[in-house]
Amino acid sequence: MIDKQAMKKAWEMANKCEPSYKFGCAIVKDGKIIAADHNHVGEIPDTSAHAEVSAIRQACKVVEDYILKGCTLYSTHEPCIMCFSCAMWAGVEKVVYQVPKEDQDDFMYASNMSIEDFNRTALRSKIRIERYNKKTSLRYQKSQHRRSVKTLGLSGNGDIKNIAKKGKKVNVRAKSASGKKRGKK
Repeated sequence: MIDKQAMKKAWEMANKCEPSYKFGCAIVKDGKIIAADHNHVGEIPDTSAHAEVSAIRQACKVVEDYILKGCTLYSTHEPCIMCFSCAMWAGVEKVVYQVPKEDQDDFMYASNMSIEDFNRTALRSKIRIERYNKKTSLRYQKSQHRRSVKTLGLSGNGDIKNIAKKGKKVNVRAKSASGKKRGKK
């Protein structure tokens, strides 16, 4: 039951952000949510202020230690390598995420390496990694796309010229040399 409550809390936190920054995280210890936060990258601005890092900072204050022994981190999206490394250094025992990197725009992943690959090959740590409810994450992705299209006033075909005329801010993701889309988290 705590899985569902923690993931719900993570999504509540994510919904406090602008559409292009909708990432949330909750941390659980002994069956209780001890910390939850959302992405602050665009508002601070601080490139390290991802939801997971912000929630880890909160949790460390709550337990009054930099080690989060016995804690599980719940994230709306698969954590980036920075966030996963931070969780590892904080001693988080388990990471649960809902939306995998394949279902995202690859804008925060500089490589094709998943956190599972990174954990197994680079870190050789013992953090357990789980994906939470695949069906729900696919529905979320579709609803977010529809919401973004509606918010930006698009007809669904990504007409950037109409947005520019309306004076709306757009997060356009450029392609890297390898042909992958890149941009901000």
